[in-house]
Amino acid sequence: MKNIYIIADSHFNHQDIIDKYEFRPIDYARQICRKIKNNVPTESTLIHLWDVIFKKPYELKWYLASMWNMTKILVKGNHDNKSNHFYHSMWFNLVVDEIKIGNIVFTHIPKTKLLKNEINCHWHLHRNSHTIDEFTNTPDNYILYSAEKENYMPRRLDFLIKRHQNRTTSQYY
Repeated sequence: MKNIYIIADSHFNHQDIIDKYEFRPIDYARQICRKIKNNVPTESTLIHLWDVIFKKPYELKWYLASMWNMTKILVKGNHDNKSNHFYHSMWFNLVVDEIKIGNIVFTHIPKTKLLKNEINCHWHLHRNSHTIDEFTNTPDNYILYSAEKENYMPRRLDFLIKRHQNRTTSQYY
């Protein structure tokens, strides 16, 4: 799991995420690309928990080809409006609705039902619009990857798991 990295909600070409919703810095897309390029080794796998690009979807190829040289898995979510073929053609190696590695299920939107001992690594819960309570009453089984909280840094899966195991019961990441 040391070679698996997580990133989510890039929201490339989404002006409202700067002006209206999350108030991201104007250069957030450049920050994301730079941090992926400088921190995720090429022999790694990057799992992107969706919401990659909003406008001008064909520009996605530029982001992926110029910055992301590792194996790329796209876990689709609520803003996918293109075919799997489209995302494959944009340099994603695998496009899925969810993927499971060990006991961790990766999704964009939190799963409402998990099997015993499963953990759901997800995103979708923007600070200003959603909470985990909308989806479940058992937040202990969920790992939230938040682009804003992580300062747009891709995180190694083993780091997220360790942080999840060491959290207090009132913390939700």
